[in-house]
Amino acid sequence: IAFSTSLLYSANPVQSEAITYITGRASSLAAFLLLLSLFAFIQGSLQKPGFQLPKHLLYLLSMILFFLSVISKETAIALPLLIILYDLCFMNSGQWINRKSRIMYFYIFFPLPIILLIFKSGNSIAIFRWCLGQTDWLYALNQLKILIYGFKLFFLPLNMVAEYDIPYTDDFFTHDFIFSIIF
Repeated sequence: IAFSTSLLYSANPVQSEAITYITGRASSLAAFLLLLSLFAFIQGSLQKPGFQLPKHLLYLLSMILFFLSVISKETAIALPLLIILYDLCFMNSGQWINRKSRIMYFYIFFPLPIILLIFKSGNSIAIFRWCLGQTDWLYALNQLKILIYGFKLFFLPLNMVAEYDIPYTDDFFTHDFIFSIIF
């Protein structure tokens, strides 16, 4: 396994700072804890789990591992979305406990580690208010226009040009149009 992993890493060194720098160890630790948290959730959601632990304990272990993962690196905050997507996509057969039970025992209590993390530092609310005050809302609205334009081009690809500085033309008998057809 180690040899094949090293071959894969040598072919595609994505996230190399997690391996080459001591400061990058937080990324590896957060990913490890995040995957363990997902694993504990999956085991707790099975009708017949591989471990002889009650589902309540596995769900609690999942939340603790999630909290430790977020403390390691903030990007682990994506785990709730990952769990919800996993739940919606893969947990529909008879081998899983019903969704109502998962909502009752897990999803209601899952925001607790996030809330604890927010209130862990006394000035996190002040930092949040400062960030809202620093936001350029007009710039954000312009970015929204760009996203809408991108979606429009994706679903309705009209008036597309190779570069935005090149004007769109409707004339089929110009030398630019004929040259581009020949080219």
